[in-house]
Amino acid sequence: MKIKLISKKNLEKIIAADPTQRAYSTVNYYKPIIKYLYLQRIKDGLELLGKNKYKNLLDIGFGAGIILPELAKHTEKITGIDIHKNIETVKEIIKDKNLNNVELQQGDVLNLNFSTESFEAIWCLSTLEFILDYSRALQEMKRVAKNNATIIIGFPLTNKITDLAYKIIGFKNKEEHQNSQKELLPAIEKNFKIEKIKYFPRFLPKGLGMYCTLKVIKK
Repeated sequence: MKIKLISKKNLEKIIAADPTQRAYSTVNYYKPIIKYLYLQRIKDGLELLGKNKYKNLLDIGFGAGIILPELAKHTEKITGIDIHKNIETVKEIIKDKNLNNVELQQGDVLNLNFSTESFEAIWCLSTLEFILDYSRALQEMKRVAKNNATIIIGFPLTNKITDLAYKIIGFKNKEEHQNSQKELLPAIEKNFKIEKIKYFPRFLPKGLGMYCTLKVIKK
C-alpha cells in the first residue's frame, strides 16, 4: 500500500516554525528504517478504516498534517484538531496541496467543541499515550462519534523489546508518554466494542510487539 504524504520539502515550513516537529515529521517518516516503522502503523490504521467513503472524519492530533493527503481520500470532509500553536503553518502547507476538504483548528480532545454524534469516523493515532486523563479523552471521542461510527485508535506498546528498540534508535519521546496499553486497553474496552486489533510487528507475540491499532465502535 502506497501512502500519500506531505512532501519532505513542504514540511520544512513547520520545522522552521517549530524545530521540535522535525522528529515527528521528516525524521520519522523519511529516514531509512525508522520510516518503515512509522508508515506501517499508518497502513494498519488505513486497512482498518476500510474502503468506505465517509461523510466526515475527525482527525485527533494531526501534528504537521503529514498524512492528511491520504486521509482526505477516505472522506468528504476532514476536521482536524491539535493543541499545538502552529495551526496556521499547517494550513499553509495543505493549501499548497489543494486539500479543500480539510478544516484544521486548535482543539483539545478533553473538551471537543463538537455536537454529540457528529462524526462518521474518528482517527486517533499516537495521541492517547501523551494524555494523562485518557479516560476523559475516550469519553469525548465516544460522545462525538455517531452510532456505528468507525473509530481507529493506535498507540505504542510498552515491554522489554520496545524499550530496547527505542534505546537503539534513540527515541527520546517515550519519556513523554503518560500511559501504556496497561491503562489504555481496559479504558477503551469500557467505552467501546473492539472489532479488530492489529499488532506490529506481526512475527512477534502480541504482548511483545511495538504498536497496536484498533478498530472500535460505540457500546
